[in-house]
This record gives sequence, C-alpha cells and structure tokens, in this order.
Amino acid sequence: NSTQTGGLVGNNDGEIDGCYALGAVTGNDYVGGLVGFNYSPGGAIVNSYATGSVTGNDYVGGLVGGNGKSITDCYSSGAVVTPAASANTGGLAGYTTAIGVVTDSFWNTETSGKNTSVGGTGKTTAEMKQQATFTDWDFTTVWGINSTDNGGYPFLRWQGYVPTAPAGGSNGRRTAQIPVYQASIRAEDGTETAVAVLVNRDGGIASIEEDPWHGMPQGELAVTIPAIPGVDAYALSIPVTDLSTPDAQGMLEISTDQGSVVVPSNMLTGTGQTDGNQARITIGSVDRSDLPEDAAEIIGDRPLLQLRMSIDGRQLDWNNSQAPVRVSIPYAPTTAELEDPEHIVVVYVDGAGNLHSVPNGRYDAETGTVTFTTTHFSHYAVAYVHRTFEDLEAVLWGKKQIEVLASKGIVKGVSQTTFAPEAAITRADFLCLLVRTLGWEGEPEGSFSDVAEDAYYWRETGIAKELGIVSGIGNDRFDPDVAISRQDMMVMTERALGVLNGSAVEGAASDLDRFSDRAQIAGYAVNSIAALVKEGLIEGGNGEMNPRGEATRAETAVFLYRIYNSDQ
Repeated sequence: NSTQTGGLVGNNDGEIDGCYALGAVTGNDYVGGLVGFNYSPGGAIVNSYATGSVTGNDYVGGLVGGNGKSITDCYSSGAVVTPAASANTGGLAGYTTAIGVVTDSFWNTETSGKNTSVGGTGKTTAEMKQQATFTDWDFTTVWGINSTDNGGYPFLRWQGYVPTAPAGGSNGRRTAQIPVYQASIRAEDGTETAVAVLVNRDGGIASIEEDPWHGMPQGELAVTIPAIPGVDAYALSIPVTDLSTPDAQGMLEISTDQGSVVVPSNMLTGTGQTDGNQARITIGSVDRSDLPEDAAEIIGDRPLLQLRMSIDGRQLDWNNSQAPVRVSIPYAPTTAELEDPEHIVVVYVDGAGNLHSVPNGRYDAETGTVTFTTTHFSHYAVAYVHRTFEDLEAVLWGKKQIEVLASKGIVKGVSQTTFAPEAAITRADFLCLLVRTLGWEGEPEGSFSDVAEDAYYWRETGIAKELGIVSGIGNDRFDPDVAISRQDMMVMTERALGVLNGSAVEGAASDLDRFSDRAQIAGYAVNSIAALVKEGLIEGGNGEMNPRGEATRAETAVFLYRIYNSDQ
C-alpha cells in the first residue's frame, strides 16, 4: 500500500540519465515502471526506459506515476494495471502537473493495455521496434536498436559493454562504462583505426555501431573483430546509403573467428529493400539441433554459419545476383579429408532444412578456410562429399574429374548410380554445366523461343543469352536438345571467360599449328579455340582437336574441371 513507488526510485528531484528498470512494480498511488513521481524543480528523466508491469490504484504509468517536470527521449513497454475506476492512469505517465513536459517519448499501446497517457505517443509493438519511430533520438552515441538485443526494443549502448571498467560518475547518473574490446578498421592505404565493440553477453552477440566508411563507400576496407568469449555472432551496422551505390564502388571485409564476408557497396542496389536508415550484417554460428537427421549427418560437427541482414531491426531476405558476396569459413580438415580435399564442399540449408550445393565452394589450404561466393544470405555449412558412379571404369582418365564435379553439384548422373560418360551432351546441358561451373546466379528476363519456360535449363540459357555468351542459331532459336560439337563448346566457354574476366583472352591462329586437323575448325571458332589453347585449357588427343565431333559427358566434365581450377 505504499505511495511513490518506482522500478528505479520512488521520487526523483534530480537528473536520471541513461537508466532502465526491468522488474514488475506494485504500489498504491504514484506508481511507475521507472519512477513513482518526478518532482519539480529538479526532476528530469532523459534517455531511460522501463519494461516491467506496473500495478497500482491511482496515478499509475508505464514509466512514471506522476510527472512534475520533464521527460525526454524515454519509453515504456510494460503492462499498466489499475482498477476500472482509476482516473489517473496512462501508458507512459498517469498524471502531470501544469509544468510537466514530455518530449519525444513513447509507450507500447498493445503490451500496456492503455491507449492514452498524459504525455508521450502510443505505438504498436512493431512500431516500437523500428528505429524510424524514434526520429529525434541519438542512435549514434546513446541508443541502439536491432532485432536481436533487448527483445527488439531500443537499448542503451552502455548495456552492451562486456567486460567493463568504471569511468566514474555522480549526481544520480548511471555510471558510463568503457568497452575493453576493440575492432580494427584497415583502409586500402594501410592506415588503421580502432572502434569499440559492444557485447551483449545474454544474446551472445558482439556488434560495431560505427560506420566504417563514414558515408563515403569507396575503396577497400577491412574490419577485424576479435574473438570474444561467450559470443557466437558478430554484427556490423552501416547506413543503408553506403550499401546502395550504383555499382561496386567499395568493398568491405568483415572478419570474425566464425567467418568472414566481403560485401560490395551496391549490395542493396536494385533489390527494392533500401527503405530505412541503418543496415545490419550479422555473421554467426547456428544451433544445429533443429536440422533434419539426414542434413545433420552430412554436416556432422563441421562449421554451420548463418548470414543475416536487417534494416532498422527488420529482417531482410537478401538476394542480389548483381552483388555477389565472398565468404570464408575457418576449417581444419581431418586427416582423411586432407587426402582428397577437393571433396570438401559447401552447402546451404533452406528454410525446410534441405541441403543445396554451392558449386564454387572449395577448401583453401593456404588460408585454412573454405571459401565461396553467394548472392543470397542463408545458413551455410562445410561438408565432405565423395560422389561416384558405377560406370566410370571405361573412362578412368576422367573418373577423378567427374567425381569432384559431381560432389560439388556441378554435374549429375543420369541416375543415382550411372553417369553415361560416353554419351553425347546436348547444347542445353553443356550450357547448364558451364553456368554452374562459373557460379553465375540470377533470374533472366527471358530465353530463346525454342526453350520452354518450364525447361530445367531455361534459367541457364537465359543467363547466357543476356550475357552474350550464346546468340543461338538464328530466328531466336537455340536448338537446346541437339548434341553440342566440341568447337561450339569451346566457343561458348571462351566467351563466358571473357565476360567473367571483363576482357577476352587473345589467341593466335598459330597456336593451333600443333593440331593436325586444324583445317576442320570453323572460321567463327578459330580465335576462341586458339585463346583456350594458349591458356592451357585444351590439350587435344593424339595431336588432333576433333572440332566437329560431338562432345561426350566425360570429355565435358574434364574440360569444365580445368575451367573450375584455372586462374580465370
């Protein structure tokens, strides 16, 4: 039956700055989640909040029971419980004197059960978790907000500092705290600066809230966050505008002990997801207990990494084929895996727990990491896959290459047990394999007139057409089901490598002199084949090129294996 009861103090005649209260509060009159009564002349509450439920008879509010001076940049989100006959109750404040002022402060109308207050603005739960609601608040030095910390509500930046050291303080103010952990930002010219790392031990996440580009997303920057005990996820906040440049004007590397990503400054361009102020990229390990049994068996105890992105606390399903992101995951292979490391692969886990191959994933022995590029964020895992087929004994010269590409999801068998290595390969099938080998993703606007939209190769032929790799046979036709000749296979590949590298490799007709059947090469294919020969990607057999012969599935796999492992 007490009066003037608050989660932090009962009555306040001083300044409360940067404080919060979480517990439930029960009293009689003048009951508030943070303060019972905020007195004049000295009572000032700034940059503070309360989340606990508040129960009382009269003069009851989510933040303060009564306000006689000033409340600025504050909020409350707890339930406010009073008798039906109570006349002085509100979502944020129950009562105010004639000189009481409330500025830029809010309460949750849904959780409080109150639609009115003598001061402040009521917002829904969703609105209370959006930075855009708190337009005049200081989210640079005082407040932070994201979908992970504090239930998605705004939090005080000092809350995340772990471990901490006292910095002194007086006059009833909350003591500021000094972060021990710092990240390094290295510019392209080699200069380095240090920035604070905020650590939320309860959430197991560490974050950097300072814009590394400072509004000028140009050149290459490397942000290195140190390993922190008890933390399994790391986040970097960056203005949306820094990730919305017309093209990749800058590259930003974020390195952690969980993994590293290199993101381009046009990451959000063209996605339709640029509404908002602050983007947040999160790298972290994943609880694998929810994985389906078959997926858990394939992944085992190898790394499982989650990449996430949000804007102003709103999670995004990021996907942009025009802005590939490079990813590296630290990995120490077993002794058995090191005997055949080409079968160390990358898979991503979709929302249903299904595994999908990431063809460009591979182990880099020099860096001790598994690397890949992707154009969408998801859960990514390291796996070890050794796929083989029963009918490869007749093509032992291509057995290894077929098995490696099959393990990476680039080539597939004609059944679970057979590959048909000596069968001819169609133009459409070769184009599918070439696009997978080079790691191209995206959804084209169309394809050739003789390629049905439900054909399994529609996407790949459309991508190749848009990039100028293939132009068809005339009249917007491609002849997808016709067996491809060796020379056409080489022409498509040379054009694709030119697009990939931004410039074509120059070959000379003299590079073909060592082939006895060079005269059989069609005029349109001479330069392309010469370029591939010069790069060591074509060897021929018995001094012959056999340009007009049909390419077999085994020959195609060996050829694409060279492309996959080249420096192109």
